[in-house]
Amino acid sequence: MYFLLGAAIGALILFIDNTFSINKKVNWGIVPFISVACGMWYSLSPSQGDYGSIIYYVVVLAITFFISRNAVKASKIAYQRYQRLQNEGSSKFSAFLKVCVGMLLAICLLSGFFIDMRIFFIAFVLLFVFNAIENTPTKRFLKFQKNLATSKIRSIAMGLVEVEGKITAGTEIKSQLGNKTCYGSFYFEYSISKDKEGRKSYTLQDSKSRMHSFTLTDDTGSVKVECDPDYFVYPGLKPHMDIESGNRRYTEYLLEAKNSYLLIGTADANEKGEPMIIRKAPHMLLGISPSDYVDRWNKTSPLRRNLTITVIIALLLIGFILITPMDYQNGQLNMYFNQTFLFGNN
Repeated sequence: MYFLLGAAIGALILFIDNTFSINKKVNWGIVPFISVACGMWYSLSPSQGDYGSIIYYVVVLAITFFISRNAVKASKIAYQRYQRLQNEGSSKFSAFLKVCVGMLLAICLLSGFFIDMRIFFIAFVLLFVFNAIENTPTKRFLKFQKNLATSKIRSIAMGLVEVEGKITAGTEIKSQLGNKTCYGSFYFEYSISKDKEGRKSYTLQDSKSRMHSFTLTDDTGSVKVECDPDYFVYPGLKPHMDIESGNRRYTEYLLEAKNSYLLIGTADANEKGEPMIIRKAPHMLLGISPSDYVDRWNKTSPLRRNLTITVIIALLLIGFILITPMDYQNGQLNMYFNQTFLFGNN
């Protein structure tokens, strides 16, 4: 009862802050925090001098504060991811499903270390589900380039198209690294950390995408491409520069005039009736890839598919072994498959 009362008080504070406060400082994490604060105080009913109960109460509040604060951060990240998926072309239901599966996967991976190793088996299953439903713009680009026929620019029809050519005009910019002239720049900065064995790991600290409209030309004509740098994809683009300095790594990808590119986007017409290629519903896709990379990708597709099946089977076997009770006695390893949660405890 007191847990519900605390939750109601927290909800009231949240409502007042969101309704009347100019600088909103309260988030929904206050609801579970005050709920636990009220409920645990009533449950423990610490009296004067009952230091054990008071210390226990403070520890519970500290843990609740930590969990609720991180839960609020996770919910904000999930909502941003949900909005991003919709902007990339996913439906509301599909975006919601992807976010939920992603959060469950993260929870299972974390709780597996602290609760039960068998939870990792659920994480393995969710990993396959997540990979199956995760339909990123890059994945859609590579899928469409296999199914779409490459059109000549002069004869493109309205709708999703695939064209191949070189960039011949547009707004030129200077690269962040090397000050090189280009038509598009995708810059990434990572922090470098090392473990005890000296192995490096990289954490993204900053990224910038800079590009404007450009013109793509083949042997039949030219077409203008209207770009949105936030959602422009570029699978297979090789780094222009990839350097490490101190505890930082700097990587930059460029769109240059001398290379041949395969471009996928939606063909439309501007106000003057001239054709152009843009990112537009329902596909919400616009991207470019080096022609030689696309050729290699298609040639190695059967090998990747077979490798994926092999890895999935191996991971399932590893996951099943991890959740199987076992002991080692007298030089013999005993595994009790009938005691896994999949078959019940016999």
